[in-house]
Amino acid sequence: KDFVNNKNKPTQKEKKDFYVKYKNIFSLPEKINIEYIVFNKEILVSQLDISKENLVKYYNENKFRYIVPEERKVRQIFLSNKKNDKEKNLSLINQIYEELNTTGLFKSIAEKYSDDKLSNTKGGSIGWISRNDLSKDLIEEIYKINNINEYSNIIATNQGFYIFMLDDIKDAKVKEFKEIKELVKTDYKNIQVANKFDVIFEEVSNILFEYPNSLDKAENFLAVNKKTTGLITLSKIKKDHELLNNAKVLEVIRSDNVYKENLNSQPIEVKNNIIILRIKEKSPVTYKKYSVVENEITALINTENSILSMNDTIKKIEENLKNGSNISEIEKLTNKKATYYSSISRSDNSIPPSILSKLFSLTKKNNITSIESGTGNYELILLDSIEEGSTDLSSKSFKTMVNNEQVNSILYSVIQSLRDQADIKIHTKNL
Repeated sequence: KDFVNNKNKPTQKEKKDFYVKYKNIFSLPEKINIEYIVFNKEILVSQLDISKENLVKYYNENKFRYIVPEERKVRQIFLSNKKNDKEKNLSLINQIYEELNTTGLFKSIAEKYSDDKLSNTKGGSIGWISRNDLSKDLIEEIYKINNINEYSNIIATNQGFYIFMLDDIKDAKVKEFKEIKELVKTDYKNIQVANKFDVIFEEVSNILFEYPNSLDKAENFLAVNKKTTGLITLSKIKKDHELLNNAKVLEVIRSDNVYKENLNSQPIEVKNNIIILRIKEKSPVTYKKYSVVENEITALINTENSILSMNDTIKKIEENLKNGSNISEIEKLTNKKATYYSSISRSDNSIPPSILSKLFSLTKKNNITSIESGTGNYELILLDSIEEGSTDLSSKSFKTMVNNEQVNSILYSVIQSLRDQADIKIHTKNL
């Protein structure tokens, strides 16, 4: 903005030359007409035969899905290594085990010795458990107990020592059909729909491949009517056709096969839908008339000229500084105030990272640079002095690190060169 000269009016020839040179700037949004098919999974649900006969047959073939696993009612004695010394616990648990073998009084011994506050007042009872309720090492020992009122061996873990006693067993059983009819119905529907959906997905993929220039065959196969967006902009398509406003769908629309070659897309699975599309037509590229954008062109030419003028000025400032001018002279010349920083480190958070990286690329000899910081602004950076850093590394270690870095850089370049020269090429768009 400091270099824009609105008084300098460009000529008609300059404006028309700019319009021709940068005509794409003034192109109107392209319009496309997308033809698409949406096939929803709910269509398959309506086609299912969910009779009692089919549900019972499915239930009988998949009873393993409806098993209530075996449960065991268990008591425990637990000595915690957090509360007591591990060696003392080991000695005590062996003593307890001998007492159990002699007396068989598991409940009273659990109440006397067990560290588990929830169970030691209940004779060590931890209630009913199944295979997924405890850690693998504990549950395996519990399920090794064959008879009620028998107990496990001593089990040593990081937490402490355990002895379990089997109180009761509920055998595994298959739930009756009448108890879970609705669950069976849901499972049957989901599996049948998923299987049919997979078959249809594969079949329609083959049809689209065999007939790539029309959706008619796919439309007949799916028995679903095509829809069209009409010739409108992509932004309007995204607004008016919600299902097409999806990242996967938009990526397919922009793909070469669909956008450039006007071929059918492959099926796209979005939520519970299969979406297939093709671009039926595209509008020709049209441009805003010169008379409409003439004022805009004037502003753009002034901006372009200001950039050139600014670049020239920055070069002159850099030359002046290199030739011995003081920063205060440059402040007066540009009517700008310099900002001064001292003792800046590489990890300094007070300076934008882009400026910091530029600053640390400077040397005592080449101590001036400029950087565009966005929105048309430039920062001029002048390095005044360098404070050498310190390190605990020996010069030999530091040299080794530098050499390793250089070797890795060379090795990477060699590998990249070999890849570029290799006969094998990976065509990622076909993957």
